[in-house]
Amino acid sequence: MGDIREGCKAYEKAIELSSNMREAWLNLGQALKEEGRVKDAERALTKAMTTAEGQPCLAAYRLLATMRQGQGRQADAIKVLDRALGHNRPEQKVELLYLRAICYHALGYTRKAVLDYGDCMNCTPRNDEGPVGEESRMFQFLSFYQREMALFVHWNLDKKATDFCLDTELNPIFKECWCKKGPPPPEMFTSYKMQPQLPDERSRSSSSGGGGSSSSPTGGIGLAPEQVAGLTTAADTIGALLQNHHQGFLPNIRQQRAAGYAAIELGQAVRALLAERRAGRGGLWVNSEGSSGQGGCSGR
Repeated sequence: MGDIREGCKAYEKAIELSSNMREAWLNLGQALKEEGRVKDAERALTKAMTTAEGQPCLAAYRLLATMRQGQGRQADAIKVLDRALGHNRPEQKVELLYLRAICYHALGYTRKAVLDYGDCMNCTPRNDEGPVGEESRMFQFLSFYQREMALFVHWNLDKKATDFCLDTELNPIFKECWCKKGPPPPEMFTSYKMQPQLPDERSRSSSSGGGGSSSSPTGGIGLAPEQVAGLTTAADTIGALLQNHHQGFLPNIRQQRAAGYAAIELGQAVRALLAERRAGRGGLWVNSEGSSGQGGCSGR
């Protein structure tokens, strides 16, 4: 019904009657997460973990990690998932591995992400009927596409923006199947070439980096580290002001930073446009390099 506050009150009443009711703590944590009350949600989910009567409550670990990932706290989510997977339980292993993989992926730990995606795909498929089994199998399918994307980006990190565009480079069937979260069909492999695997750690350390390294500490954008730090501080400040304070919207520090950078870029574009008009010129061309249209990606 969407009345989260009333739902929380019902779970709190159940906990008053039985303080060790794991399901009540778990559902309360889920409801508080949806309401955006992250600190209260963390307390409830932690309580669900400790009232498991000797058995790990993997659902609580997963919910807590999902919430931290939704806040842009991937490193903290990984710590929770390490503990959950450390119990070495078969239930929810696929879900936990996939969640840890996407956290590593987001942080740029390609090697660890690829390993977790591979382990997720190699898990014994669940044969459960219904949404639980379907979700588990979907994560295994997604692991294939996500692993390929992690490798694709890794091998293209040193390309310029004009030479790198996911939309034009990716195989159309791959993109469609990835979007639909289904199994890769046989016909896809007639036109899609699998990404090369990462080099061995030992060979990588003795080489120039194995692809994906950058000689510039700021990725070749021509800015000194202190300039990048100043822009990032400003972006974080602006992005926090754009946060939607409403249930269902977790404060995500990564999204806030991205929004802040976008606002700064928009301001720079407006300032450049005004300078052009004051100089008596008509307007300003927008750079489309790297876009998926005909004018992007090296003019293709």
